[in-house]
Amino acid sequence: MNLLVTGAWKSALECIDAIKYRGHSVVYLQHEQDEVPSKYSWVEGVIGNRIFLTHPIERFTHLKFVQLTGAGYDHIPMSYIKKNNIKIYNASGVYSIPMAEYAVCGTLQLYKRCVISIKNKVSHKWDKNRNLQELDGKNVAIVGCGSVGTGMC
Repeated sequence: MNLLVTGAWKSALECIDAIKYRGHSVVYLQHEQDEVPSKYSWVEGVIGNRIFLTHPIERFTHLKFVQLTGAGYDHIPMSYIKKNNIKIYNASGVYSIPMAEYAVCGTLQLYKRCVISIKNKVSHKWDKNRNLQELDGKNVAIVGCGSVGTGMC
C-alpha cells in the first residue's frame, strides 16, 4: 500500500522503517497543510489527522484507508468516506489518561486556589493564603463510562 504519513503522528519518523519493512511504500509530510510530497493519486492510505482540511479528500482518487491520530471525526468528510467505502479508524482513547490527569489537576488548582497565587505572584504580593484545602484523606472521582472516566481506574 502507498502511504502518506504525516507529522500528526508523533512517533511517525521512528516507525517508517518498520512500515516499509512490512511492504508498504511511504512518503512523509511533517506539516499537514504543506504540499503533499507525491501525486494525490499515488496515495492509498493516510496516517494523519487534519490533512483533509487543507487537501480535499476528493484529490486522493485511490484512497482506501485512513488512520486518524486523534479520537474525533469532526474534521473528516464522513459522507465521502462512506460513499467511497474507505476504511477509517480513529485513535479512540488516546487522550484518556491525559484528560483524566487534567481533571485531577483542575481539582488541585481549585483546592490550592492557584488563580490567587498566580495573581499575587504577578503583582509581587506575597500574602499567605490560610484558606487552602488539602486532598489528604479525600477521594477524587472522575465520573464517566467513557475512556476518560475509566482512564485512571
